[in-house]
Amino acid sequence: MKRHAVNLIASLGILVLSSSAGWSVTLDVSDVIGNHQDNNGVTVVTLNPDPVQKATVPSQAFENAMTNSLAAADWWGSTITSFDWGGSLNGTYVVDVYNAAHKSLFSGGAQFLIRYIRGDGDPLASDLFWIQVVDSNVKNGGETIPYPDVYFSSYPAGQKFPSYFRPDETTLDPNPYVGTADIRNSSYTLNGEEYSYDLAFWDFPSRTADAYWRGELFLASYDEDTRTVTVYDGVLWGFDINTPLPTAFALFLTPAGLLLWRAHRNRPGNRVAAPTKASVT
Repeated sequence: MKRHAVNLIASLGILVLSSSAGWSVTLDVSDVIGNHQDNNGVTVVTLNPDPVQKATVPSQAFENAMTNSLAAADWWGSTITSFDWGGSLNGTYVVDVYNAAHKSLFSGGAQFLIRYIRGDGDPLASDLFWIQVVDSNVKNGGETIPYPDVYFSSYPAGQKFPSYFRPDETTLDPNPYVGTADIRNSSYTLNGEEYSYDLAFWDFPSRTADAYWRGELFLASYDEDTRTVTVYDGVLWGFDINTPLPTAFALFLTPAGLLLWRAHRNRPGNRVAAPTKASVT
């Protein structure tokens, strides 16, 4: 297997990505709950990409986030000295929910539930964590873009780590599909069927129009002795939210416009159907 190393020298530290050709892990998007698009008459949320795509190697955006973000300033040299691209895993990613949805009249995003089933030779689930980088045209607080998707307020000073869930967290964020299922070595029930997994991930990011949001999600492990993060296979997912008719959008900002929207929304044939389980093509 041919390998090559990419060394990125930054003021915050050294990022070493050793990438390997090929992508042997399986991505299953054959039976997904969700709609490609959600149009509430004011804003339109569209999944992008759809279906979920393979991430064969961390992108330049990932490298930038690991060295230039506000969070990275707290982990370089203290908890992490380098990132290593460890090649492909042997298991299966299964996407169970990928749904375009609104959170309010003017904001919306993508609901995303994915689980990983280990293959032969893969690290133990207890040694794996999720690592996600976000690229968007809308900042998250004072962060630079792209940025690692970490919970800044949850980490004590000097102890930030590039994982989506903190090491002491054991359950997914509450969601309408499986509640607060365990992150590792568990199972959840979806549409009356039970699914087992070694690691699970749930997220529902949102923006107001007009915006895009792209997630680059990987599995990774951490060697405390060498302070090295090893990054494995990942997936790409995200959404766009737009106002297709800007002139009409201005009308909806008025009380009269909101009444018109509600009347339109409640007419037979205009109601948005609930997500159903369907194949992604």
